[in-house]
This record gives sequence, structure tokens and C-alpha cells, in this order.
Amino acid sequence: MLQVTGGLSNHNYRVTVDGNIDAPEVAAAVKAGAPTEVLLRRFGTHTSSILDRESEKLFMAAAGDAGLAPRVLAAFDGGGVNSAD
Repeated sequence: MLQVTGGLSNHNYRVTVDGNIDAPEVAAAVKAGAPTEVLLRRFGTHTSSILDRESEKLFMAAAGDAGLAPRVLAAFDGGGVNSAD
């Protein structure tokens, strides 16, 4: 995992998974074609009081679907996972 700098309101990390991981379900997902590199976004502390995070999730998904931003692979309270390509 490598922290990506430059985020204004998020903590961003590039996460790489290889086939040698000791977790059968992850290894199986990688073999099945799951991405081996993703971007993990964790919202900054207290930023939800100044940013509408629910709207941001919708905008990020639409931008990813349109090819204007990394695709959203998962969203959760406090952040999300995007494609790294």
C-alpha cells in the first residue's frame, strides 16, 4: 500500500494485491480477473460537515461510468474503492 499525496479532503492509497496473498478468497478473485490494483479513498476527519459526501458518491460513480474518472468499485461510510486504471 502506497499513500498518494495531493488529496485536499481525502486520504488516498494505491493498493496492490498479488496472487501470493494468504487469503483464498482474494487469490480466487484475482484469478477470476478482479483488479489487482485499486485506489482506496478514506474521507478526511470532519470533512463531511463541509462536503456532501452522498452527492460526491453519486458524482464519482457517474464520472467513472462516463470514463471521466476512475470507476467506483465500492463505496462505504467514510470512503470508497476506485479502479486504478
